[in-house]
Order: sequence, then structure tokens, then C-alpha cells
Amino acid sequence: MITRSKNPEKKAERICQQFDHISNRFYPRGDIERGYLIATGRGGIRRRIPLISIAVGIISSNSRRFQSYVDVLTSSRDYRYLAKKQSGSSWVSDGSLLQENLSTLNQTEGTVENKIFRILVIEPDGAMACLLQESLSLEGYFVQVTNSADEACELVHGESPPDLILMESTLADRQMDGWKLCRYLKDDEKLRHICLVMVTSHPDQSLALEAGADLYLPKPFDMTILLNEVNLLLH
Repeated sequence: MITRSKNPEKKAERICQQFDHISNRFYPRGDIERGYLIATGRGGIRRRIPLISIAVGIISSNSRRFQSYVDVLTSSRDYRYLAKKQSGSSWVSDGSLLQENLSTLNQTEGTVENKIFRILVIEPDGAMACLLQESLSLEGYFVQVTNSADEACELVHGESPPDLILMESTLADRQMDGWKLCRYLKDDEKLRHICLVMVTSHPDQSLALEAGADLYLPKPFDMTILLNEVNLLLH
């Protein structure tokens, strides 16, 4: 959309509000109250699918001179990407307060292909933990393993927190099982961005997603499927 420079933020806010008002008509009430859809794939894999939302990036021709339409599209894409990082429908403009965030975004885009992702495996079964560690390490991931919720909490709060956690619901700790640990991580604003995969034999599939897991993978599972899902979550 091309508009006059007067109050583009107000116009974007109205677009977001109207979009949410209309899109909610296409979901059952239960999905709206829960805040996400539950999708079931082959092998019993279940995942959380966010409700559809809109992201608006706002750039102004008053603050810079664009060389071509490609420059305009590229700049608006960057701010739209920042808007998409927020939950729900939102907008981001090219105000001076966001220049630092945009600089960080551009640096990140240039290095993401070379990044070594860190994975934390929380698994009480020693043989399974070893299998997961070896399989993921062969894929180029840096893998840490623990069977303790307390140790897992220490690792996620360390200097190099994991990008993804594979977690079994049954843990060695008596006071905190996998469900409680999952809720704890998702309730923490600094940790909720970590991808959580519940790899468990627990029969209640919806319980894992309700606890905050991004993916439920029932045991036993095909290792190829797990590796593929991990790759999709991290990339």
C-alpha cells in the first residue's frame, strides 16, 4: 500500500484490528480460546499452528531516498519481518528507535546459514539419550544431554542456551516432570523462543501441546522423521 505520510501507523493498526476481527469468524470457538490449532501429521506427530495473523512493515520516503522499487520492497520486507516476530497481528515502522533492531536483523540474516544450532536432550533412558545425541551430532548440531529437570534449568539459563529442546515427559526429578518443565520454559519471557519437542510415550497427545510444546512426537518414532522435524523447526 502506498499512502500519505500522515498517520500511517494508525492506518496499519486499523488494518490489523479489522483483519483479526474477520479472520476469527473462520475458526471454531475452542481454537480461538486456545490461541492455536492442532495439526496431526503422519506417525501421530501433532503440532501447534498459530492462528493466522497479518504483519505490516512501514517505511517512509521522508527519512531516506530509495534507489529503486527493489530497495523499497527490501526495506519494507525487513520491517515486516520484525513485525512477524511479535505474536498476533502487528506492525513495525522505520522509527529511529528500531534502527538498532534492524541492524541486528541484517547481521543475523547474513550468519544464520553458518550457525551451529544447540540442542538440549532431556531423556531419562540412557540408551535413548545416547541414540539421540549421536544421531543429532551427525547432523551437525551441538548436543547436550541430561535426565534432570534441575540441570536442564541450569543449562537453559547459561551463557549459551539451546535453540531447541527434546524432552521426555517422565523425568528423574520427583518435583518437576516434563509437563511442568515445559510450562516453566514457556512462561519465561526470555526462554519461550526456544523450540520445544515433546518426545514421549505418554498417550495424551493434546497434553504436550497444552503444556506449551511446539511439537508432539510419540514413541516409538522413526529417527528420519525426528531429524526432518528438527530441521524444519530450526530453519
